[in-house]
Amino acid sequence: MMAKMTIKDMARLAGVSVSTVSLVLSNHGYVSAKTRRRVERIIAKHNYHPRQSARNLVSGRTGNMGFIISDIHLSGTEFFYSRVLLGAELEARKKDYYLLVTTVGDTFQPPQDAPRFLKGGDVDGVIIAGSVPEELVSYIHPLNIPYVLVDYKHPSIDSNLVQIENHDGACQAVEHLLRHGYRRIAFVGGSCRHASIRERFRGYQSALHQAGLSEVAQDDSLHFLVPEETTALIGARGINTLLDRAVQFDAVVCANDTTALGCLNALQERGLDVPGDMAVIGFDDIRYATETKPLLTTVHVPKLELGVQAVRLLFECLENPGGGLYHRSIGTELMVRESTSRVLAETGAAV
Repeated sequence: MMAKMTIKDMARLAGVSVSTVSLVLSNHGYVSAKTRRRVERIIAKHNYHPRQSARNLVSGRTGNMGFIISDIHLSGTEFFYSRVLLGAELEARKKDYYLLVTTVGDTFQPPQDAPRFLKGGDVDGVIIAGSVPEELVSYIHPLNIPYVLVDYKHPSIDSNLVQIENHDGACQAVEHLLRHGYRRIAFVGGSCRHASIRERFRGYQSALHQAGLSEVAQDDSLHFLVPEETTALIGARGINTLLDRAVQFDAVVCANDTTALGCLNALQERGLDVPGDMAVIGFDDIRYATETKPLLTTVHVPKLELGVQAVRLLFECLENPGGGLYHRSIGTELMVRESTSRVLAETGAAV
């Protein structure tokens, strides 16, 4: 069997250095057009595909990216971050990088809880998706390795960020309810320490203030926010708490779709019709939003795009070390369905 050709063989056959072949393969750095064509002909003739280790040896990179996420974000009750992870994997694959995934718990004690790929220096950069212990970011920050936070912001450390336009998305949700005649609009959600949830709540209040409904925006009896991860159980507990308070409200904005699913179930268990008695609107547009009855009006977040942009941003950091911090914002879109529109619910249509 013929031995597999190496990058050294390509360099010898083309009459150039190994580093020149590497520059042609990676499409980085200057190589004259004539030399590039000669190297490309040799590569094509011999159907050469470099081993990852060979490329890394020349580039000084591992060819790996770390992806860190909390356990609960990949649990059976959370459907958002699995799509973010998929988007990151697809983009990393395009760039011929491996994505090394690990999870962290609710607490983080360095260095024993540090991911193995950080201890061993096995990654060129790290993506951190969603809410994680603050101590994790504090541990990674001084390691002189580029990292990007996705849908999360450390309270005291400036970092590279890929964020959702949470404030604007929540404003869209409230403005939609106001256009449909709803005025006593409540808010239900967990994870109130999460920057994204805080921004959604702030957007909810901003839209109400703008509409001259400051008394609703500031009425704590209409708000259910707890420092726990958002789940369907939080949604059910929240809506039951509001109903038990006997406060008047005709619509509820939920921190995310998982919370909204719990709200819908609890309302139906108490004999209330959605949207006849109460309108419900979510945030994120997970797959289950189109499987509920009634179909859930929600704010769509392009979850795959979050992962794609995180990888692209991390590459910018790798290509331009010392170039400062990068912030990228991902827009949202309101998806109007049956849970906020009596007409749609009666006809069974969806927009």
